[in-house]
Amino acid sequence: MGVIAIFIRNLLKNERPTIFGNGNQKRDFIFVKDVVKANILAMDGDNKIFNVGTGRMTSINELFKILKKITNSNLDPIYDEKRMGDVQRVCLDITRIKKELNWKPEHELESGLSETVNWFKEELKK
Repeated sequence: MGVIAIFIRNLLKNERPTIFGNGNQKRDFIFVKDVVKANILAMDGDNKIFNVGTGRMTSINELFKILKKITNSNLDPIYDEKRMGDVQRVCLDITRIKKELNWKPEHELESGLSETVNWFKEELKK
């Protein structure tokens, strides 16, 4: 399970999530619907390899801050030792997929996270 799902589940259960390291690690987060659309377009891409991302980085701290707002939580994270081997920065170059498949992400981070939180709320009711 990825950091987004872990944070959302914790916040919705009123449990403090853990951030490993200082939270300044940066990732290129993308909404699943954008990934699906890219994959559908790539099916006709002559077996080429494309990076699918936003081309923008968001820190784990900023991600937490956004999810805290969306879930109306008052919890703060627990900071723990950084994990050995954790990558500090990930940002994908999406130039090729934009040019060759005329694809770009359509969802902003916060709107995608809001939709994801709503999905988790429904799942937790089951």
